[in-house]
Amino acid sequence: MQLALLITYSSALQKLDFYGNGLGEAGLAPILEALPRASTLKELSSNLKRISRQFARNAILPAVH
Repeated sequence: MQLALLITYSSALQKLDFYGNGLGEAGLAPILEALPRASTLKELSSNLKRISRQFARNAILPAVH
């Protein structure tokens, strides 16, 4: 996914906003995998309302830990 590459290699990305994205768990997974390598990212905003506990445990927590 191109956004995941941008997150990984951008030297200027500081804020990422996922409000109203409609990507779902499958679309967010590669983006969340890229977050730990986003050295300049300071803020992540989202309104994730419908996610499974498994997705939260396996994808979100490792990304923001």
